Amino acid sequence: FNAVVNACEICGEEDLTLQVLESMKKTHDTEGNIITTNIALKRLAKLGQSQACEGIIIGMLQEGIEPTVVSYTTAIRACAKEG
Repeated sequence: FNAVVNACEICGEEDLTLQVLESMKKTHDTEGNIITTNIALKRLAKLGQSQACEGIIIGMLQEGIEPTVVSYTTAIRACAKEG
Protein backbone atom coordinates (compact mmCIF):
# COMPACT_ATOMS: atom_id res chain seq x y z
CA PHE A 1 0.00 0.00 0.00
CA ASN A 2 2.85 2.40 0.70
CA ALA A 3 3.96 2.36 -2.93
CA VAL A 4 0.44 3.15 -4.12
CA VAL A 5 -0.06 5.88 -1.52
CA ASN A 6 3.31 7.39 -2.43
CA ALA A 7 2.47 7.33 -6.16
CA CYS A 8 -0.82 9.10 -5.42
CA GLU A 9 1.03 11.68 -3.33
CA ILE A 10 3.61 12.34 -6.03
CA CYS A 11 0.85 12.79 -8.64
CA GLY A 12 -1.14 15.09 -6.36
CA GLU A 13 -4.13 12.73 -6.26
CA GLU A 14 -5.45 13.63 -2.80
CA ASP A 15 -8.86 12.00 -3.32
CA LEU A 16 -7.36 8.79 -4.63
CA THR A 17 -4.89 8.75 -1.74
CA LEU A 18 -7.78 8.91 0.73
CA GLN A 19 -9.60 6.12 -1.13
CA VAL A 20 -6.51 3.90 -0.98
CA LEU A 21 -6.05 4.57 2.74
CA GLU A 22 -9.72 3.80 3.43
CA SER A 23 -9.46 0.61 1.38
CA MET A 24 -6.38 -0.38 3.34
CA LYS A 25 -8.26 0.10 6.61
CA LYS A 26 -11.35 -1.84 5.49
CA THR A 27 -9.69 -4.64 3.54
CA HIS A 28 -6.68 -5.32 5.76
CA ASP A 29 -7.79 -3.78 9.07
CA THR A 30 -4.66 -1.67 9.28
CA GLU A 31 -3.86 2.01 9.50
CA GLY A 32 -0.49 1.45 7.84
CA ASN A 33 2.90 2.02 9.37
CA ILE A 34 5.34 4.85 9.97
CA ILE A 35 6.12 4.99 6.24
CA THR A 36 2.44 5.47 5.42
CA THR A 37 2.22 8.22 8.00
CA ASN A 38 5.33 9.94 6.66
CA ILE A 39 3.87 9.91 3.15
CA ALA A 40 0.73 11.61 4.46
CA LEU A 41 2.88 14.14 6.32
CA LYS A 42 4.88 14.82 3.14
CA ARG A 43 1.71 15.63 1.20
CA LEU A 44 0.36 17.90 3.92
CA ALA A 45 3.72 19.66 4.18
CA LYS A 46 3.74 20.32 0.43
CA LEU A 47 0.32 21.90 0.83
CA GLY A 48 1.59 24.01 3.75
CA GLN A 49 -0.89 22.48 6.19
CA SER A 50 1.20 22.69 9.33
CA GLN A 51 -1.72 22.26 11.73
CA ALA A 52 -2.70 19.00 10.04
CA CYS A 53 0.91 17.81 10.32
CA GLU A 54 0.94 18.75 13.98
CA GLY A 55 -2.30 16.80 14.46
CA ILE A 56 -0.77 13.69 12.91
CA ILE A 57 2.32 13.94 15.13
CA ILE A 58 0.17 14.39 18.23
CA GLY A 59 -2.04 11.48 17.19
CA MET A 60 1.00 9.27 16.73
CA LEU A 61 2.31 10.14 20.17
CA GLN A 62 -1.09 9.53 21.76
CA GLU A 63 -1.24 6.08 20.15
CA GLY A 64 2.25 5.23 21.39
CA ILE A 65 3.84 5.45 17.94
CA GLU A 66 7.22 7.18 18.06
CA PRO A 67 7.59 9.62 15.15
CA THR A 68 10.86 9.28 13.27
CA VAL A 69 13.30 12.02 12.38
CA VAL A 70 11.63 12.09 8.97
CA SER A 71 8.23 12.63 10.62
CA TYR A 72 9.45 15.58 12.66
CA THR A 73 11.46 17.23 9.88
CA THR A 74 8.54 16.89 7.47
CA ALA A 75 6.21 18.58 9.97
CA ILE A 76 8.77 21.31 10.60
CA ARG A 77 9.05 21.87 6.83
CA ALA A 78 5.29 22.48 6.73
CA CYS A 79 5.65 25.10 9.48
CA ALA A 80 8.50 26.78 7.62
CA LYS A 81 6.52 26.84 4.39
CA GLU A 82 3.56 28.42 6.15
CA GLY A 83 5.77 31.16 7.51
